[in-house]
Amino acid sequence: MVDFNGIKVEPHFKLDIGKSARKGNGGDGGSILIFTEHLSGNGKVLADGGNGKQGGKGGNINIIAKKNNFKGEISAKGGENND
Repeated sequence: MVDFNGIKVEPHFKLDIGKSARKGNGGDGGSILIFTEHLSGNGKVLADGGNGKQGGKGGNINIIAKKNNFKGEISAKGGENND
């Protein structure tokens, strides 16, 4: 996502990986790049891996902002193993 003026994250910006089928593996989290002059809001920026027999790897989040007033949650954690 590129916006040179400003980005406000409300309620969230998410790459939704979801759960695997019955006995499958969880999908890996995606990549998010936010490049902006000003970032604000109190929502969520998420690139988490999905749950499954083997949890998916967490994604990648990069934020480049001159002014960062973002007060929300940033997460790129791996998914849970459900053996």
